[in-house]
Amino acid sequence: MKRARGYTRGEICVTLVTLVLIFGVLAGLGGGLFLLPLFGWIGGFWRIFAGLATEPFALLFGVAAFALCVFFLDAAVRPMLRNWSWRKSLALVSLAMGVAISGMALMCIVHCLYWLGTFEGPWFVLSDRSRAIFTRLESASNLKQIVIAAHNYEDNYGVLPVRGIPDVHGIPGQSWATHLLPYLEQTSLYEQIDFDKSWTSPENQERFKTRLKILEIPPLGTKEDRYNESGLAQCDYAMNVHLLQPGQCWSLMNLPDGAAHTIFSGEVSKLRRPWGDPANARDPALGINKAPCGFGAAYGANGANGENVSLCDGSVRFISETTDPAVLKALALPVDGSPAADSPDDFF
Repeated sequence: MKRARGYTRGEICVTLVTLVLIFGVLAGLGGGLFLLPLFGWIGGFWRIFAGLATEPFALLFGVAAFALCVFFLDAAVRPMLRNWSWRKSLALVSLAMGVAISGMALMCIVHCLYWLGTFEGPWFVLSDRSRAIFTRLESASNLKQIVIAAHNYEDNYGVLPVRGIPDVHGIPGQSWATHLLPYLEQTSLYEQIDFDKSWTSPENQERFKTRLKILEIPPLGTKEDRYNESGLAQCDYAMNVHLLQPGQCWSLMNLPDGAAHTIFSGEVSKLRRPWGDPANARDPALGINKAPCGFGAAYGANGANGENVSLCDGSVRFISETTDPAVLKALALPVDGSPAADSPDDFF
């Protein structure tokens, strides 16, 4: 009889590399989900064994039990099979233990998959700190889009959007947010608003009940009420009131202190107004988290209390509630009679 040819080292290496590539491709296509059921049980066993107290007597007892199993198996099978050896007994006992461990791992996988399939709550729960960070970043993104919309508005009309000032008949105009609707991907809603009538008219009131996600700060905790007592959708942002003074139409080219040193809008957390309300404007000089009618939003879980504000140049900054009132006043007023800072960073 011809002896079976053994595998060369080169063939073994090629086989191992092929298996690694296959596992890598499957892991990449499945985003790691393929490897999780296959090897995820290893982490479970590691956590279990890491929590066990290692005692010399228990370790010695386990080794002795394994050796006794090999000894008794060898003593029972050797008389029946002449070519039996202790190495085969060792391999058979080791195989039996491997099968038992694999069975337990399979049971763990089945239980985990069943739990994931029947669990009604969220699979991943963010900590308070992580939730605060994501909320702050998403709110900053909203402010960024709002001020960019204002820039696009100015490109068409030559001035920044202003709040509605009553006409000669006493009918108030529309809010700054209403004017920015076409630049916030809300053209359809914008076209449904009758600009010849007050924002409080019944025809327009129905339009202002529409929630706009871009004008909302994601809640840090439980879901907050997004409507006022009249059913109008609230706005979590307000414009700098000093840019909306009657008789003044500011543009980015005629801001005496510079666009990089003038607040355009910021976050609000108390006494919110509907986004269609022309009076939705506040004074940053009142302080951050200092007055109910001022600017402010708490991010305490992130280690800082303050709020995001957008500047007229399109940038978004975080201002702490401990900021010097004189600095806030300088940022609030388009012209405060003092020379502008050399760099926007001088204020922050």
